[in-house]
Amino acid sequence: MKWSIQRKILKFAALFALVAGAGITYVSLQSDPLTRYKARLAASGEELSLVKLSPPYSKDVVEYHQQLSDAAARLVFSPIAPGGISLMNRPTNGLAQPAWLRPTPASPASGTWEDFAIQMGDSEPGLAELRRLLVSSPPGSGYDPADPASSKSKFDFIARRKTAQTLAAAVVNELHRRRLDAALTNLNTLIALARFRDDGDVLVGRMIQVAIAGLAVSATWESLQAPGWTDAQLASLRLAWQPLDLVRGFGRTVEMERAYAVAYYEVFRTNATERRQMIGYGGRGGGFADKLHQNLYLPIWAKAWSKRDELNFLEKMEPLIQGVRRDITNGSYHALRATFAEAMRGLKASQTALNRFRFPLASMVIPNWEKAATTLLRYETQRQMALTAIALKRHQLKHGKLPADLAALTPEFLASPPADCMNGRFLIYQRLSDHRFTLRSVGNNERDDQGADDDLVWPEPEMPSVSLPER
Repeated sequence: MKWSIQRKILKFAALFALVAGAGITYVSLQSDPLTRYKARLAASGEELSLVKLSPPYSKDVVEYHQQLSDAAARLVFSPIAPGGISLMNRPTNGLAQPAWLRPTPASPASGTWEDFAIQMGDSEPGLAELRRLLVSSPPGSGYDPADPASSKSKFDFIARRKTAQTLAAAVVNELHRRRLDAALTNLNTLIALARFRDDGDVLVGRMIQVAIAGLAVSATWESLQAPGWTDAQLASLRLAWQPLDLVRGFGRTVEMERAYAVAYYEVFRTNATERRQMIGYGGRGGGFADKLHQNLYLPIWAKAWSKRDELNFLEKMEPLIQGVRRDITNGSYHALRATFAEAMRGLKASQTALNRFRFPLASMVIPNWEKAATTLLRYETQRQMALTAIALKRHQLKHGKLPADLAALTPEFLASPPADCMNGRFLIYQRLSDHRFTLRSVGNNERDDQGADDDLVWPEPEMPSVSLPER
């Protein structure tokens, strides 16, 4: 950069620093609106302390996570990648092909069912240890809320994803071998993994949980296409799914995200190194503009604007948290999308160029809640569909045919009528014959498209012409 340009920038920076210095002095003489706002929240019963909201830190949990990680490291991922096995694959509209009935587990080039059985046998020591560990977990948390930036689970998200994929693949392998008890054991362990939570209830952890639950839904569909299930086996599968309400704890997630943000504001306000790493300059590091950003803008933000930035964040979060609590308490899961959409509109409306300059952190620490809520509701609806399909199978076993409507499933096979979380009504069911049915949700557009567009469909099986050996 030419010296003449640098000199102009320096003059502007000096003027900016002078004005900012006067602003900082003025702000320091005023009463602190952030402190007053936090006091008001505390008086109304709100908790902003990450330490108080989090489960107690436990070394036993840290060790437990290490054991899970060690067991996951013993799983085998070749020659057939477990994540490459497509479950509930839909070649045609409304129909899906069971993975365990295909000629090969994945692509023919990757290996045969015999190859896959050998690979799953090699993974069995790790799977057996995971099954043992996931029966129950010790109380407490492996995350230290006093140091949230550095706390990481030994059983990280990558290990959980690979574990989930291998458990789902183990279900498919056992179904292909006609070993229903072994398939059910692995499926129940996969659902237990979806119930597993110890990440401080942050949003990214909840979305990982949702993804694993989605894989478990597909594995449940695969399982229900196999003949030979008993009512006792299906009842145990229902018991595994029943406690996993993916939405009910979401209010806690929003509260924890707020508390994490408050903790980060304090870190970035007082720690220059962390501040530079988080609120970095968008250009190339080390340049003249970057130095101005680090040595002028960021210190001014910390002294003059960080508290107003935090106040802006807390003000935007308050109606969101109140709305989420209301919707979940009332069981109005479908209303969450509107609650989050309204909050996101308010956030975007406040993001003027000046506010983005003064309050850079507020927009960074608020995730896309609307998208997260929609994802949660879709997967919770799919969980409801899995429970309903299990109940339909049990009704069919007992009575020799499917029920005329879903009301016949409660309370013997379902605790309550299955909800469609996308519109707040009930899942759409139609008996086609004594042994065939359709089951679907209206999807994102909240309109029944007869199984087309974005409707969520529990597909009928498309059975290929494949001869399998008797086991």
